[in-house]
Amino acid sequence: MKLKHHIDPTIDCVFKAILGDPKHQNILTHFLNSILKPQSPLHSVEILNPYNDKEFVGDKQTIVDVKARDEDGKTYQIEIQLTLSPALSARILYNWSVLYKSLIHSGEDFPQLKPVISIWLLTSSLLENSTEFHHHFELWDVKHQLRLIDHCSIHLIELSKWKNTITLPLDAEQAWLYFFDSAKNWDELPPELQNIDALRSAMEVLQRFSEQERDYLLYEARLDAIRDERARNKLYETTAKQLAEALQRETLAHEREALAQKREEEAQKREEEAQKREEEERKQKEHFLELLKKAGIDPTQ
Repeated sequence: MKLKHHIDPTIDCVFKAILGDPKHQNILTHFLNSILKPQSPLHSVEILNPYNDKEFVGDKQTIVDVKARDEDGKTYQIEIQLTLSPALSARILYNWSVLYKSLIHSGEDFPQLKPVISIWLLTSSLLENSTEFHHHFELWDVKHQLRLIDHCSIHLIELSKWKNTITLPLDAEQAWLYFFDSAKNWDELPPELQNIDALRSAMEVLQRFSEQERDYLLYEARLDAIRDERARNKLYETTAKQLAEALQRETLAHEREALAQKREEEAQKREEEAQKREEEERKQKEHFLELLKKAGIDPTQ
């Protein structure tokens, strides 16, 4: 069955319905195995904050995450970011630290802490100095190539860069990135992805948002909220740019005024010094004439 409406899987309510619904826990497990490629594949995970459409009603924020825990106690956090907000890198680390801190309570011992793995899907480019689309950050001693602890793991995946590195046939990670990047234009799952059960299930979620009125209205509301946020961000960026330009013009005007004043003061100083030299020369001349007169010499001869 073809979709009645195109649905963008990166919109927060859809994104969380795909990866955060306990009814489709197999989707999240397959996604984590595809992105992280662990040595021992995950067989199941517990979703800690299940999808609930009520959390999106009336909420103007477009930041959403999916939290899960595996059988070994590792915690996973998956987020989608549609715009590059200021200090995003710092916020990514802060969000990881908040989740890591929440794993231990007062009176508990630090050995109870377990690894926290964060995965951020970015629709825009954050790391301008790299052409790679998938970066993995840890706590690492650069000089001696030693890892402090394996508890910190942050994956950044930039979809805009992935488009330039597509290789065929698509592996599991490429298939998921293809889905999140392009499914907004699909009427049905492409033939090359039909053999992946998790992606077929993900398309069923898109179909639900496309066909069921309640879900589609929620999707449209979230889409409008994101458009409003983007417009506000654009207005903010434009205003900030205008303010920066105005400040730069004002700074240049002050600098030109200060330079003109400095030149005027230097000219006045030179004039005063010239007048002083002239006065000293006049006094010396008068003194010399006086000496000549005292010696009985007529200065005019």
